[in-house]
Amino acid sequence: MRRMCCIGNDPKESIIWTADLDIMFYTMYLQACKINKPINKTQFIQTFAEQTGHEISRKTFKRTLYYLTSLYTSICKSCTPDPSTGIPTMTNEAWAQITKRHPELLNPNSKPLVEFFIQRMTSQRHSNSNDAAPHSSGFDPSVALPLMMLFM
Repeated sequence: MRRMCCIGNDPKESIIWTADLDIMFYTMYLQACKINKPINKTQFIQTFAEQTGHEISRKTFKRTLYYLTSLYTSICKSCTPDPSTGIPTMTNEAWAQITKRHPELLNPNSKPLVEFFIQRMTSQRHSNSNDAAPHSSGFDPSVALPLMMLFM
């Protein structure tokens, strides 16, 4: 998955957004939210530039955050926990609807981003359930297998 952000002739807005860059952005944003809510956007943009070497504007920050949040929300809303195992699952029809709204997910390069969202969703569901056994890593890759099979 590659998205080009190019506004005018501004060189700092020429970024090719890859799945890895999206994951880094979203992870940094979630960490910033844990520290400060609401976050300091200017400080976040500076930190992002220091860690990635890519300067972004406030407009790009908002656009990227909106895109990633809507993508994550679409995946979460389309999943339902299996009644017997509690593992989040998604029907083929639900996956087709998501890829209709977000066709870039069909690109093999977006697999790390989808896996990141599945991991985040699975670990949140485990941490929110009272009867779930505690686990050290926060994520068991075998738990997300039904969802990852849709992607392959």
